[in-house]
Amino acid sequence: MVSFIIYFRSFVYQSGLVDLGLNVSILSLGVALILLWLHVNHSAGNEKDRWILRWIKHMGIYSYEIYLTHMFVVLLGARIFKYFQLGSNYLIPFSLLIIFVSYLLGYAVFNYFSEPVNIWLRKKWIQQKSL
Repeated sequence: MVSFIIYFRSFVYQSGLVDLGLNVSILSLGVALILLWLHVNHSAGNEKDRWILRWIKHMGIYSYEIYLTHMFVVLLGARIFKYFQLGSNYLIPFSLLIIFVSYLLGYAVFNYFSEPVNIWLRKKWIQQKSL
């Protein structure tokens, strides 16, 4: 389904799927099935195959922090990309780098700000409830 939407774009447009908004639904369903397949096969694979699942899980854990901070990385990355006049050959690797840096920033914000504040607030809330 993912390959169909990505590689057969002209057919998807000509068939009217885009007008109905079904292209996004088909793409989303395809990605969901890929994730389900990865989850089902998670226990069957060896440790080397599991890194992608751990990474996706952590992206979910840090998703709010990534959401809040990713534009700083994207805007800085766009300036760097434009400043060095990188061609279209570098667009995909540079985009993957931007995603990875956004992940690292989300990780840092989660572990060094959000979670410590969350723990502090929970302790304070529990102390106030017990009084």
